Amino acid sequence: MKLWALRAIRNAFVLRTILVWAAMRLALSFGGVADPELVTELLLVPLVAGAVVLDARRRQEDILLGNLGIPGRSLAVLALAVAAVLEALVP
Repeated sequence: MKLWALRAIRNAFVLRTILVWAAMRLALSFGGVADPELVTELLLVPLVAGAVVLDARRRQEDILLGNLGIPGRSLAVLALAVAAVLEALVP
C-alpha cells in the first residue's frame, strides 16, 4: 500500500507539513529574514521535512504506517515535496 492511496492520512501529513513550513517561515520573518535567499530556502526544505518526520515518530505514527506496509521514507519524501512546492510558489 502507498501513502498516496490513504487520503485521510496523506492529507493530515500534507496539512502538518504546510503548518510547520508556515511556522518556520514566520520565525524567519521575526528573525529579520523576510525574503530568504536560495541557500536559506534549500536548508529550510529538509528542515521542515525532518520536523514532520520527527513529529510523526513522536506520535508513533511511523509505527502505524509501517503496519500498513508504508515505508517511513515515503513520509519524508511527501514532506520534502510539499515543502519544496511551497518554497517555489511563495516568494
